[in-house]
Amino acid sequence: MSNQQLNLRKIGIKLIILLIFLSYIIFSLGGSAFAITQTKKPYSANDLANYPGFQEKIEALKAAHPNWNFTILYTDIDWNEAIRNETTARHGRSLVPASKTGEWLCPVCGDIYDTGKWLCASDIAVAYYMDPRNFLNEDYIFMFEDLGFNATNQSIEGVETIIKDATYLDAQMIMNAAKDAGISPYHLASRIVQEQGNGSQASSTGSGTYPGYEGFYNYLNIGATGSGENNVITNALEYAKSHGWTSPEISIRKGAEYLAKNFIGRGQSTLYLQKFDVDNQEGSLYEHQYMQNIMAPASESSSIKKSYQQLGAFDKNSNFKINFVIPVYRNMPSTPCREPQSSGEVIANDIVTEDVEITGDGVNVRSEKSTSSESIAKLNKGDRVLRIEKANKEINGYKWDCIVLSDGRKGYISSGYVKKIDTITNCNETVELTGTGVYVRNGPGKDKTTVVTSLSRGQTVTRIEKGKYKNIDGYDWDRIVLSDGRSGYIASNYLAVVEKYTGDNLKQDGENLVCEPKVTVENIKKTYPNATVKDAAGNAVTTGNIGTGYVVTVGTAQYTVVKRGDANGTGDVTSSDYVRVKNSLRKKETLSEIEKVGADANGDGELTSADYVKIKNFLRNKETIKVN
Repeated sequence: MSNQQLNLRKIGIKLIILLIFLSYIIFSLGGSAFAITQTKKPYSANDLANYPGFQEKIEALKAAHPNWNFTILYTDIDWNEAIRNETTARHGRSLVPASKTGEWLCPVCGDIYDTGKWLCASDIAVAYYMDPRNFLNEDYIFMFEDLGFNATNQSIEGVETIIKDATYLDAQMIMNAAKDAGISPYHLASRIVQEQGNGSQASSTGSGTYPGYEGFYNYLNIGATGSGENNVITNALEYAKSHGWTSPEISIRKGAEYLAKNFIGRGQSTLYLQKFDVDNQEGSLYEHQYMQNIMAPASESSSIKKSYQQLGAFDKNSNFKINFVIPVYRNMPSTPCREPQSSGEVIANDIVTEDVEITGDGVNVRSEKSTSSESIAKLNKGDRVLRIEKANKEINGYKWDCIVLSDGRKGYISSGYVKKIDTITNCNETVELTGTGVYVRNGPGKDKTTVVTSLSRGQTVTRIEKGKYKNIDGYDWDRIVLSDGRSGYIASNYLAVVEKYTGDNLKQDGENLVCEPKVTVENIKKTYPNATVKDAAGNAVTTGNIGTGYVVTVGTAQYTVVKRGDANGTGDVTSSDYVRVKNSLRKKETLSEIEKVGADANGDGELTSADYVKIKNFLRNKETIKVN
């Protein structure tokens, strides 16, 4: 081999190593979806040894239906992490009907969503519907059915069974649309009935008569989001209008194509996975869901089961070969998660984070919600403590609030002896999260506290209390205030004080005001004392962090704010900016002019690989990004 060949070979090896390294960087910055390894395997009892409660339920179904096939999706996701991401990580991601009460409802936010008929679901409710073991039975197994087209098992008779009461639907129309899209006609039919109703006519989005949108149809309610019923309906019909859905047939056919392209064809091939996005085939987790209603998969699967039943699929000698995909998680509880209880069945406290003052002397703090339980401390008039639960019902004549003592112990006190006071603070600092997926709790410590939300590295919050609660469950705990005004406690080792930036960290570049990744209104005014600041929507901003797209007005001049390193214009520097710069260099994406300014992370006036390396190092806390 010649020296030239050897040199070329060495160069080739180095390039391969570089590509592997860059791939690793992208994956490591891309979130939890890339940090896990998922596999699908045909069911084997031996492989389920670490997943309690699955084997016996699947074996029972196989014994009753020998032609049914089961595939196990090993998600490689921790069970508690999955529940957190479906609940407190983003309130409103999972909803229950407004008719639900008690343990069904989120104890943290209590928010109303969509048309006002939905409430944020609790972690207990989500765990119940997310636990596959609760639905591995004949009534609900079809929430795990592979929703691809199956000419052997799926017939127009089955479609007619599903839509028999929905007389506005045509079975052949549904059958044709499903076959062309390559998806289950039973799934398509049940999804339409779920969205439009089971009566003589479709709902507002499918009637073709809604004022202002006459002649437009959206049978699957695609794009039906917003605030308030009218807004939700008009958004769905606006989607139909913009796509030319001028007949029920077009709406059904295009809706089937939408399901195939956006869900079934990208790993979410079951009703379960369309609600709970735990398959990372498309490169992310949790974000991509068809519905927020946690009960929808079970509801739709029930109607599909009836069709199969009437077609003979449940007969002992049936030759129906149906495929099911069952997800399993790491560290699942040993028994299936229980169903939530409604009001009247359970006495729950409201989750709060508020300072209170004691109004009596010698008031007992009890270990449990009972006058007969141990007294762990006595408090006197004027003592101030933190309340983390506020009672809403009496137990044997008393309402019991949960409070936190100065040493971090939690106990219960009669609410008649406490009054709420203004928040007690001992600092006011802008701090930054140094970890990802960090819990914010309603009180200090892990024991007897509730997760309010979670925060990611790089997010900034205001710290208002520090040094008060030390070494509780192994951590010191600080109180912070979120952007929406809620407060909570976070382990102090995940917080770092944001550097105080000066006017040297601002630079005028034409009509842009270029800043470092983190900048506040206060620091803008150090350089431009009489400046006004407005956000991208035109609302005045007088304090706190500002992002890309904000407008600073100095006299008659206006400057658009651009943060160095922010290549996608969101206002924060994240792994998405790293990918966007890389894609632009590969000519896979085109950046706008303002995005180009942000993408130039090192400020040399050019977009090169040095810019995405700069962003990568910034995200790993290895390098700062400054305005030169």
